[in-house]
Amino acid sequence: MRGILTLMFFMMVFWGSAQNKQLLYDFNSVPQHGLLNPGAVIEQKFFVGVPILSQVSFDVGGTPFSVYDLFSVNGTSINSKLRAAVSGFGKTEFVNAHQQIEILTAGFRIRNKGFMSAGIYQESNLFFKVPKDVLDLWYYGNNDLGRTYSIEKTHAFGELINVFHVGYNVNVSDDLIVGGRFKIYSSAFHGSATGTKGSLTTRAGTTNLIAHNFDNVHMILNTSGIPGDEDDDVSPSDVMNRLLLGGNLGIGIDVGFTKFISENLKITGSMLDFGFVNYSKEVRNFNIKGEYFFEGAELLFEDTFEDYWNNYRQDFEEAFEDSENSESYIKMRPLKFNAGLHYSFGEKRDLSCNYASGSKQYLNKLSGHFFALMSDVHTRIAGTIAYERWFSKHFQLKVSYTGDSFSYTNIGLGGATQLGPVQFYLLANNMLHIDNLYDAQALTLQLGINLNFYDLN
Repeated sequence: MRGILTLMFFMMVFWGSAQNKQLLYDFNSVPQHGLLNPGAVIEQKFFVGVPILSQVSFDVGGTPFSVYDLFSVNGTSINSKLRAAVSGFGKTEFVNAHQQIEILTAGFRIRNKGFMSAGIYQESNLFFKVPKDVLDLWYYGNNDLGRTYSIEKTHAFGELINVFHVGYNVNVSDDLIVGGRFKIYSSAFHGSATGTKGSLTTRAGTTNLIAHNFDNVHMILNTSGIPGDEDDDVSPSDVMNRLLLGGNLGIGIDVGFTKFISENLKITGSMLDFGFVNYSKEVRNFNIKGEYFFEGAELLFEDTFEDYWNNYRQDFEEAFEDSENSESYIKMRPLKFNAGLHYSFGEKRDLSCNYASGSKQYLNKLSGHFFALMSDVHTRIAGTIAYERWFSKHFQLKVSYTGDSFSYTNIGLGGATQLGPVQFYLLANNMLHIDNLYDAQALTLQLGINLNFYDLN
């Protein structure tokens, strides 16, 4: 059973993500790139996304192994592969799963200067941070006498949320574009375990062979909208109501800019999801803390096994203070930063067919991109270099290399094509593993369909 549960844990680690959309960032022909930088260059005069299909994004990843490492047929037993995966863990590993579906989106230019956009998207996030001490304790047990197993860096976070947003983008001068976006969050489910600390130490005992010491254990668990009893039932209509402004509400902002150093050199930057959600509905909070020392049972023979079990269970429960309340709580949104340097060169694109507008459209573009995610439990960073080229008036490709916590060999490839007003785009990472996806440390897939209009006359 322990091996099966450990395998399930590793499968959860594999389905992780980075939340980094480096291929979409500054991919100007796709209007959704404005979600990553409200102050980006917007080529369209008007666009509308096909409902539900304008942006579908799924990310998977894993550290420090792949599914292929566990299930490849190479003569090694599954137990040996699990032990190798456990031993390959660093001091702390994490799972960060992210999914996003754009429900509605549209945007239009105002008097050839400002650009207004609005939309709704749904996303779910799942995060686990697991220190090696916890994994070793789970897999090997506490037979390593004298070792202290710390749980201090154990964290968990999960949610299902809708985001309603409206943004405005404006050229404040010939070489500077700034923009902002206002967001309303409507959360259906949320749970987080933070403030975790404490340790377990097993030593040689004095009255028995071994003694166990739980020292300064503390954990805070906040939940909202999550059923607490088996009899609780959450219907699809309940979930829909919570997502459509009937759930726990919050507000946030995005800000961004584009600064042209010269006609073909620009820098960009953005800060996303500076905001919070106030969780006040169907709240259950748990606060667990205490210490406990156990050196085995002293056999008195007149007691039954059930007596021993009940006595020690009562002692254990009394040693740990377990309080529960329904007080509301506030959580800040994971804050994301993007920064880019972009150099365009080569022949300018032919604009005679009204395919695009503006005077700074080149056939080629080189770029560097930095991404960071900061939350109360974890920080992520990634760096990307990319090359982008127009092969015709209707077809564009972008190739990228990214180094992050998942992989240093992440090659991405993205393309967009425009047939009349209809645009199709597809972006994917870790193309080196396209022939064997199970051997990839991380995978990212984004696709969508938009209606783009460049001349409304």
